[in-house]
Amino acid sequence: MKKLGVVLMVLMLFSIGSLYADSDMAADATHFITGELSFVGAGIHYEYMITPKLGVGARAYVDGGIFTSTQGYFATVSFYPLKGVFFIGANAGWRIITIFPDTDWETSAGGFTFAPEVGWKIDLGKPGGIYFKPGIRLPLTYMGKSEVEKTDGTKEEVASFWPGFTPYIGFGWMF
Repeated sequence: MKKLGVVLMVLMLFSIGSLYADSDMAADATHFITGELSFVGAGIHYEYMITPKLGVGARAYVDGGIFTSTQGYFATVSFYPLKGVFFIGANAGWRIITIFPDTDWETSAGGFTFAPEVGWKIDLGKPGGIYFKPGIRLPLTYMGKSEVEKTDGTKEEVASFWPGFTPYIGFGWMF
């Protein structure tokens, strides 16, 4: 149900965004709203451009697979070294991971996440309107410490990390 809500919200935002696509206001845009889709999830990203090459923002997403589902809430920073097309970014925030090993039980845990990101923001039509945004995020979530049993029977406390790989495509508009 959450996924349906995110998809409907993204579609609504695209509909409203077309109002700004042809206006003179879009040429001086400093606000970007992007709806993102990955293989198994969806999200939304807001970005404010502090300078022509540096943006800060917020991102939220949900996704699910056969054995897991995740949701994340992040603060973002993006650097555009090549005239605003290619970007390098970083996301920092909280990710909740739910694991469904079978139908009898489930477990859920959250942790601090850092996710480097690269991608492109490509104008569709004249600059300052609707854009296409493909990219890749590599989230790494620290889930705290857990106790593991070694082969010799002794137990040791180790840090628990949950890596991820998220290719995505996004469409958005500037205003």
